[in-house]
Amino acid sequence: HLATIESASNEVLGRLNQVLDYARASSGEMVLEARSFDVVAVIERAVARLPNVTLTMENAARSASRVGDEARIVQSVTSLASFFTERFGSAAILLTTTPSGLVVRGTSDKMAPMTDAELNQLLAPFDSGHTGPGLDRSGLSLAYAARLVSLMGGSFLTHASDPARTETDVAFLLKLESP
Repeated sequence: HLATIESASNEVLGRLNQVLDYARASSGEMVLEARSFDVVAVIERAVARLPNVTLTMENAARSASRVGDEARIVQSVTSLASFFTERFGSAAILLTTTPSGLVVRGTSDKMAPMTDAELNQLLAPFDSGHTGPGLDRSGLSLAYAARLVSLMGGSFLTHASDPARTETDVAFLLKLESP
């Protein structure tokens, strides 16, 4: 039982920290750092620690040194992955590096197609607006990722799939300078 209690308390602590970070980001109190780091290696390490998350790299250089806030990028990727794993049990993260930045796309093949309006509702920080299976939890993970990406000068995109597909894409774009 001790392991269950520890796991539950870590989950609660993580949520509280995320709420506090979201509030700090929303109030303009979050300070972003600008350091040079290997964005591909950092994201690979972060995703490797997440259960039920796969990482695929498309056009991603094995070493992509960029300038940005390493911790916030990791939080953005982790929050995006958490959105899918909490609701659908698994996530696929696709990483693409570009000369001017980074594209991170998340999806789950277990997520039913959604309209753009439904996807935008998921960005509400404390209520996803849905009551169906897998959609009754807080939208904090996705809202937090969107907020962080916005603070870093990026854009957060949601894309409803066509009805023939069974997945929906959520992605963010970050412009990162070369060192």
